[in-house]
Amino acid sequence: MNALPKIRSLSELVRALERGDLDQDSREVLGKINTALVERGEGTATLTLGLTFTAKDGMVEVKSKLASKLPEPKRKRSILWVGADHVLQLNDPRQGEMSFVDVNAREETRVAD
Repeated sequence: MNALPKIRSLSELVRALERGDLDQDSREVLGKINTALVERGEGTATLTLGLTFTAKDGMVEVKSKLASKLPEPKRKRSILWVGADHVLQLNDPRQGEMSFVDVNAREETRVAD
């Protein structure tokens, strides 16, 4: 008589659910999390596995939910100014424009014939 395989641990259950698709999907998500953490150098990621068990007449139905949140990429900050017309602009409207002269530039000199 063959002994039927029994599921006694969460890892065995995850491998068995959805004919192995849940296990494969969780590996892929874990890989994405690891890659994101290494690329960003810091941050927090989550992997959430939800299992819902429903029993009826000696049978148990298991529905799974796999969710993840990758770390947010670091963004640079920008400073903008609000002009008199209430539109964003790159320069402070209260500060005048300054023109610069390149003192190292050579002036073109013409030699008279």
